[in-house]
This record gives sequence, C-alpha cells and structure tokens, in this order.
Amino acid sequence: MQINIHNEHKYVSIWLTRAESIDIELRESLTPLFKRYKDQKYRVVIFESGKEDLPTLTRSLLLCNLKNKASPDTNKK
Repeated sequence: MQINIHNEHKYVSIWLTRAESIDIELRESLTPLFKRYKDQKYRVVIFESGKEDLPTLTRSLLLCNLKNKASPDTNKK
C-alpha cells in the first residue's frame, strides 16, 4: 500500500495491490484515515490494481484516442 497526501489539491491517494484490495481487515483499517481527512475537507481516492494487462489496455486507449482525434466529427464544436 502506498499513501500519498497532496496538500496543494486537498486529496489523499491510496494505492492498493491486488492482494491488498481484497483484504477486508486492511480496508477496514483505512476507516480512521478516511474520517481524519474528511474532517479536513480532503478527498480520499483509492486506486486498486487491476487484473488486466496494463500495456495492452494502455495501447488500446491510446489508439482509441488517436482515432477519435483524427475523426472530423470529434473536432467540430
């Protein structure tokens, strides 16, 4: 688990591995942290490791974005 506090934007990011994301005790142990930062008007964001292949998904996303950018319909506003 990695916890990053971003004071300039008032949010906390928590990064969980796959194993950590399914650990109920670990997730429940985060409750006091949520409360502490909520009281300070921070947003708490949890990122969980996925099950898919990151390079493949990233490639697909980039190709989709490139295709949309090249499409004349998406450039009209």
